[in-house]
Amino acid sequence: MRKVEIALSILEYGPVIKSHVPLIKELASAGLGWVHIDSMREPFISGKSVFPDCYFGHLLDMLGSVANLDFHLMDASPEEPFSVLERITKQEDRHRIQVTVHREAYRDWVSRPYDNKEYDLSSVSTGNPLLDAELRAADKACSRQVLSLLRDIKMSGFRAGLALEPRTSFADLPDDLGSFADAILLMGVSSGSDGQRYMPEVTEKIRAVRSIHKCIRIQVDGCVNEKTIPEIVAAGADNLVIGSYITGAREPLERLRQVRQYLDTLDASG
Repeated sequence: MRKVEIALSILEYGPVIKSHVPLIKELASAGLGWVHIDSMREPFISGKSVFPDCYFGHLLDMLGSVANLDFHLMDASPEEPFSVLERITKQEDRHRIQVTVHREAYRDWVSRPYDNKEYDLSSVSTGNPLLDAELRAADKACSRQVLSLLRDIKMSGFRAGLALEPRTSFADLPDDLGSFADAILLMGVSSGSDGQRYMPEVTEKIRAVRSIHKCIRIQVDGCVNEKTIPEIVAAGADNLVIGSYITGAREPLERLRQVRQYLDTLDASG
């Protein structure tokens, strides 16, 4: 059984992050392996244009020496923020940075409302055969763009991650996905929305992906807590993106230690 890693999800950026660095350093010394950074931009995440380019450099300066960084690009055109990261990141630091892009990217030219990330265009059924064929062709074109960007990310020295919304199928992913991506991020909830519950069907998705892609790292993001961690890990996930379950605890350091101890127990028994 592979060692299960913990990634701390943070949602506060810009100058305010400086006040959180001491805690993040403490957490890193207590078993935190990654810091997961959500870069949300419209139209991919409605009403969330809160991540200007300057934040990438600021976060690299503040956290680059503390832990591995995972930039989760919730962006319809992820090549734009990636070009920023490529420009400002030293070659020798790139192996500690993952750039994660969404399978649902590049839909800006798809017919509305099917440009929304919530639609699985690979199996969409509108009742109009011509529109269905158009949408599936568009989905294949988007998939080719995403895989091409993943290849560019890896060739540039970064780690590459592919994110899938809960309703997006993994059936069309290439058998050699590992040559494109180091990790696949399965969203446990729809990205960018608060107050959701973990979608239990994602657990089966984790299990199915693991049965096909034995070596790739599987991340899960969304409602990862004491109720969902056992089933998520049992299904095959080995990177847990955890936010408020740790940061919202009265004693975040102790909460992280509890999670780490539990995961180490699983590692030892596996």
